[in-house]
Amino acid sequence: MLNAIHVDKSIFPLVLAIVKLHWRDWITDVIWIPRHGNRVVDMIAKTTDSSTLDVVHLHTPPRYLLLLFHCDAPDISFAQT
Repeated sequence: MLNAIHVDKSIFPLVLAIVKLHWRDWITDVIWIPRHGNRVVDMIAKTTDSSTLDVVHLHTPPRYLLLLFHCDAPDISFAQT
């Protein structure tokens, strides 16, 4: 999606936000993280209403995510540049 010809006309708010950040005067890298590497985001994607294109802000994590936060924490690693 991010490499599409008319990405600036995307109907997805997240894609537009990423593209706008990418257009700024800085170096950006978009990296793919497998779903087993970020189970929290994977669960949010699976439990979100996909019939809407609205951005949803979670101010506190739903209870069903709390265990996943603890499971993902040991697997966190940061790439060194």
